[in-house]
Amino acid sequence: MGPRDGDASLFPGARALPQPIPRREATYRPAPESELPVRYAVGYGTYANRLRTRGMSPETLAGDLPALMKVLSEDADLDTESLHSAAIFLGNSVAARYPSATWSVMDELRIGPGGVGGAPLLTIITQLQQNATRLTDFMEALERYMTGPGGTSPSRTPTLDT
Repeated sequence: MGPRDGDASLFPGARALPQPIPRREATYRPAPESELPVRYAVGYGTYANRLRTRGMSPETLAGDLPALMKVLSEDADLDTESLHSAAIFLGNSVAARYPSATWSVMDELRIGPGGVGGAPLLTIITQLQQNATRLTDFMEALERYMTGPGGTSPSRTPTLDT
C-alpha cells in the first residue's frame, strides 16, 4: 500500500523498506544506493484508510504523535495487515517528528535515530494497548530514545517496564 492509495502527500518520498537483516548473519559492507536509509516507508495506506473510515484525519494524526499513540492504544482489533500498516504509519510519524529517524528491519520493523538499532514498532503498539494509562510515560521514553545523549545516541529502546 502507500502512495498508490492516494496518501503520497502524507509522507512525501515514501519508499520500500530495506530487506530484513538477520541478526546472526549481518555483514558490514557499504550499502548500495537502493538500500540507503529510508525516511518514510510505504505500506501505511491500509491504516490511513482505517482512520478515515473511523472519521479521523490521518494527516492530523501523522503530525500529532501523542494523539496517534492514544488512538493506537485503543485500536485492539487490528488484523495482521492492519497492524503491520499501523506500525509503518507510526514509524513514519516518528520520522516526521524526529529528523534523525531512519528505518531498519530486523526481527520486526524498527525506527531509530541515525540508523541505530531502532525501536520495535509492533512491540510498541502492543505495549501501548496493554498500558494505555501510561501514554505520557511512553511519550517521554520515546523522546529520550529519539534524542538520546547528545541528540544522536539512544540510551535504551523505548519500552514500558510493566
